[in-house]
Amino acid sequence: MNISPISDKRKSELISDFIVEQIKSNAWLAKQKIPSEFDLASQFNVSRTSVRHAISQLVGQGILTTKHGEGTYVNEVLPDGFFGNLRQLFIMETPAYLEVQEFRKIIEPSITFYAALKARAEDVEALGSSVKNQMECVRKNDMKAYALEDQHFHMLLAISTKNSMVIKTISILGEMMNLAMEHTTAITGYTNGVEFHTQIFEHIKNREPEKASMVMQQHIENNIRAALERQDKIM
Repeated sequence: MNISPISDKRKSELISDFIVEQIKSNAWLAKQKIPSEFDLASQFNVSRTSVRHAISQLVGQGILTTKHGEGTYVNEVLPDGFFGNLRQLFIMETPAYLEVQEFRKIIEPSITFYAALKARAEDVEALGSSVKNQMECVRKNDMKAYALEDQHFHMLLAISTKNSMVIKTISILGEMMNLAMEHTTAITGYTNGVEFHTQIFEHIKNREPEKASMVMQQHIENNIRAALERQDKIM
């Protein structure tokens, strides 16, 4: 199947929509392995970051399952309401940036705490790869790719908790979170994010939940502080 390069809509969203359509049309069946990140990236003429982001969202929604060292498969049992358009309910109105950050401050330190407790070896490896990818985005000065990888990192944290409610909540709110990540990058730049993420990763790898949670809180508070300072300058 030949697919033209994506130019206008969000690349990761179109890839996600394509995967869902393949499943809905029975082109890809339950338990079937889907094409690799490399193959999908080549097919869509996009970066693997965009593909990775789309797949992590669908894993969070219970549509796909990633098996370490094997690949990604269509789930045998799809989540209730799979054919509904639930995502649109959450992206019709985007909350104020500071409200998103406040929401993150309420839940993400706890998510990070449980990620450090429950992350498996493959989760730690995925988080480490995400940090490396972020560093590469910084090296290339690619803000859009960095924002996607930023959100992917936070989705991986949710997946690492092994709590289905946490995973589904972060996945459903993914579009709003992504807008917030892009705005954060525009305000604070790349460096702070990578530094915080690196510290969080190290604490998770070392099984230090309290320290990982504390750094996440500092990370979000830094975003809030930067946004307020910017607002004051504008006013």
